[in-house]
Amino acid sequence: MRNKKLAFVVLGSLFAALIFVATLIHLPIFSTQGYFHLGDSIIYIAASMLPFPFAAAAAAVGGALSDILGGYFIWAPFTAVIKIMNVLPFAAAKKLRKNQSKRIDAFTIAACVVSGIITVGMYFLASRVIYGSFAAAAADIFGNTIQAIASAVVYLIFSAFPKPKFFNELNKKDDKNG
Repeated sequence: MRNKKLAFVVLGSLFAALIFVATLIHLPIFSTQGYFHLGDSIIYIAASMLPFPFAAAAAAVGGALSDILGGYFIWAPFTAVIKIMNVLPFAAAKKLRKNQSKRIDAFTIAACVVSGIITVGMYFLASRVIYGSFAAAAADIFGNTIQAIASAVVYLIFSAFPKPKFFNELNKKDDKNG
């Protein structure tokens, strides 16, 4: 049991680093002064492979750290909460899925859609708080929508490949964690 938890901590840390790097590699969206990245696709991957608490921690740390080191300090607390919320639909999909070996199904697609809605909606609210204006917050909707769609597409492409056996074995031994 202890070694399994250690494995999840190490994998969660690895995913946090991957999320951080994928989020820092960004293309600017000039209309919003924000940026577009594929870090969310790594969050979706982590959420589909790790138990909730480890995936949520990786998402929060990787996303918030990229904001802090990328110069978007004010966004870090919002990002940490939003990225944890992005993990929730994938955790629910894992619980609802009867055939755990199936990677792409209605639950997976629904998780992508719900997570995208969370991204767009929650960043709209965060923008409203930060900018103090609904009009300024509305300007972020387009970029966040593109980011959510691109992240879902990358995730679904990744999901077409078989899950590494290591993750199956790790999650199989103790279903309480996954």
